[in-house]
Amino acid sequence: MLLTDEEREKVREKIQKLFSLSQSDNPNEASIALQKATDLMKNYGLSKGDALLTEKIIYRGNGRIHGWINALASEVAWLNNCVAVNNKYMIKMYGKDLNVMLSEEMFKYLYDTIRRLVEKEKGTGKGKKFISEYKIIIVTRLSERMKELGAQVSWAPDREKEVEFVRKNFKKPVRVQALNITLGLQNIEAIRKGIAVADGISLNKQTTDIGSTKFLTS
Repeated sequence: MLLTDEEREKVREKIQKLFSLSQSDNPNEASIALQKATDLMKNYGLSKGDALLTEKIIYRGNGRIHGWINALASEVAWLNNCVAVNNKYMIKMYGKDLNVMLSEEMFKYLYDTIRRLVEKEKGTGKGKKFISEYKIIIVTRLSERMKELGAQVSWAPDREKEVEFVRKNFKKPVRVQALNITLGLQNIEAIRKGIAVADGISLNKQTTDIGSTKFLTS
């Protein structure tokens, strides 16, 4: 059965709620919920992956998206077992509901923080070259810190499996965004300041799922 994106999302939300009910301590309620979820997936031609995964636009631009923004989204996605995709003038995050929510929150927080830091430097009369290199080095240093953090978090062992699950279960091709920004840096002050402010940005995040809590600690 062909569904519009809106219809597909509504069906997926209903199936997700049924899967949650299937974890009930009441065996009869759990069994009924699981059967209903299975029937819905069969009726609408959805896999379990379709039901448990989600996609969300986390950034919209007015034109070409700058490399540092793509890179930031990519690193945040990797840390949270998701996949970020540049779709023309927007960035979409693909993954499990909880992971996408965490990725969205972290990306917006880091993006807004970088923008504030950049505006502060612009106020001191810094030129375009300084600002460009400053943003790049902040994202590069944050990427290094997220890689270190990503090896320590409790869900690190599941990363490869979960990312592969995302790629296989979404109908649309999922293209991973690589950290692809040129580091032809010349300005020593931009490098020094960029590293210093990036090290001062907190990566602490917490979000709660049913029956579990995820923590990120810097």
